Amino acid sequence: MVNTISQPKLVPLTTLVWVSLGLVGLMAGFFYAYSASVMVGLKEVSDTTFIETMQWINATVRNVWFGPAFFGSLIVTGVTAVIAYVAGARKVAAWMIAACALYAVAFFITMGVSVPLNYELRDAGDVAAIADPAAVRADYEGSWVRWNNARTVVSTASLLAVGGAMRALGRSSDR
Repeated sequence: MVNTISQPKLVPLTTLVWVSLGLVGLMAGFFYAYSASVMVGLKEVSDTTFIETMQWINATVRNVWFGPAFFGSLIVTGVTAVIAYVAGARKVAAWMIAACALYAVAFFITMGVSVPLNYELRDAGDVAAIADPAAVRADYEGSWVRWNNARTVVSTASLLAVGGAMRALGRSSDR
């Protein structure tokens, strides 16, 4: 039996899937940019330059551009999954549940690992007053990079799951 969804129900669902695609895409790209360029470039600088740069990035990243994408990805994918399920779009809902769960992993890595590491780096104090910048960097960099790479992978997988939901929306027999 083909599950049919009326057109009025599809309009807000389609919009939500598109918004999810944009938000998760922004976050996957954000994490990827760190993996592919920012941390690669910073690997080549002095310990003090590395610490000072990361302290400033961490101090300024919570801003009007980052917040909506970071928090919105989790909220909008979750809301979209619920709306898809209620609308009877079971395959869309399944893809969106996967997208939300995968992004939640990136979210909780950020809150549980990356942010505490960032606070430790901040608490090291003014880079000019750090007695052993190499040790501070060593305590931070490797772990932060590994966990950021994990965020990159799971947020990219989340983006692909939203793509699966988008495809399911376009195929009436897949809803």
